[in-house]
Amino acid sequence: MAISKASVLILLGIIVGSQASCSRNTAKDLIGHVWRFESYNFPKYYIRHKHYWARIDRFRRTKLYCLDSSWKVVRGLCGYGISFQSKNHPHHYLRHSYLWARIDRYRNTWLFKHDACFIPRKGLANRNDVSFESANFRGYFLRHRNYRLRIDRRSHYSLYKKDATFRPRMAYYC
Repeated sequence: MAISKASVLILLGIIVGSQASCSRNTAKDLIGHVWRFESYNFPKYYIRHKHYWARIDRFRRTKLYCLDSSWKVVRGLCGYGISFQSKNHPHHYLRHSYLWARIDRYRNTWLFKHDACFIPRKGLANRNDVSFESANFRGYFLRHRNYRLRIDRRSHYSLYKKDATFRPRMAYYC
C-alpha cells in the first residue's frame, strides 16, 4: 500500500504539534495523556519502575520497558497538581515514601494521596522542560540520583537542577 506525501506531512505535523504542545508543561497540558519522561541530563534515559522502585533507565524497545516507562498523567489525587498512574499497573501510582520514589497500589488515605501528588513547574535546568515539586513537601523536587528517583530539597547546584528536569514525550511507540 502506497502512502501519499500528504499523509506523511499530516502525520509529521501531528507528531511535531504534540511535542510542541507539551512545551508549556502545565498540569493542564499533561493531564489525560500517556507520557514518558526523559532525563534532561541523561538523554534517552526515561523514568520507569522496576520491581516497584522508580528510576531512570536507558531506553530499550522491549514491551516491558515501554510499559514500565509509560505514565498516564491524571489530576492530582490530593485535589491539585498531577499524579502519575502506571500504564501496566493501573491501580498503582508513583509516590515518594521516606524520600524514595516507587509505585504503590492506590490507598484512600490522606498520606498516600499527598505522597502521590506533584506540582509541575518550569524545568529547573531548562524552562522548556518540566520539574515536579512534591505536593506535601514543598521545596522538594523529584530527581534522579545514581539512577534512582527520590525527592530532595531544592538546591542551587547545577547538577541538582539537571537531575530534577525532565522532557515529556508522548508515549506513541514501542
